[in-house]
Amino acid sequence: MRWFAWWLVLGFVASLAFGPGALGTGSTGGGAAAQAHGEGLPSPGEPWDLVYMTDSTGWGVAAAYGQLAEEALGVEVRIHDLTKGGLSAVRMRELLDIALYAEDFAEAEIIVVFGNPVGSGIELPAPDIETCVSTSSYVRPPPARSETADWAAYREVLGSVFDRIWELRDGKPTVFHAVDMYAPVLGQWEAGGVLAECTREWETMSDQVRAAAEAHGVLMVSVFDALNGPEHDRDLVELGWVLSDGEHLNAEGVEQVAEALAAAGFEPLVPAQRRR
Repeated sequence: MRWFAWWLVLGFVASLAFGPGALGTGSTGGGAAAQAHGEGLPSPGEPWDLVYMTDSTGWGVAAAYGQLAEEALGVEVRIHDLTKGGLSAVRMRELLDIALYAEDFAEAEIIVVFGNPVGSGIELPAPDIETCVSTSSYVRPPPARSETADWAAYREVLGSVFDRIWELRDGKPTVFHAVDMYAPVLGQWEAGGVLAECTREWETMSDQVRAAAEAHGVLMVSVFDALNGPEHDRDLVELGWVLSDGEHLNAEGVEQVAEALAAAGFEPLVPAQRRR
């Protein structure tokens, strides 16, 4: 899936200024209640730690989300922004065995992760979703329809990532979110005659993240839904939410993601085995 790697490592996000976002009272109350009585959480007034590890689709979000978390929880939130251009789920799993990263996850009460499917071993019918990962508007054949079974290897890798993080957390309650990937190129898909098919395949990829998250006790927050809308028909370029490279989020787009995460609340989860 070389197009994913090509697209996701392009561009560099310079320093961005993020302002506070709105947060529903339900989210605020849930987080505050969890801190007040949650076993394994910091004592009231003590700082929380936030780890944000995604590919370049998450550049800049950690700081904005951390600010909203501070407002919701009423404590300092120490941010560990581990976003890396082109980060795949396979590479993320490798990093989780390196002490430098493992220690950050072990100490974090708030965790957000995403790794793209590059190198996961999925076998999709050709032409596959790679044809959708381009900022060009050229006319090309649409991607073939993939089935859930075709993505099994990706779900397996994501599950391994989630399980390893739970292991590092040693059963402690954690605000643990998986996210997916927005689509910044709806205009190019339409111009290239592949809008319906690429939207379908992007939805299928998103479904794999959700399925893996649900199977491993993680709450999935769809960035695809938050930015592209519930029908996945909002053009991020027209909305003015992406940088001039046409791919990565600007401050307005970043704030949309941060607010979607905050709206999911700050109620900690525990591993499935501990809930039984």
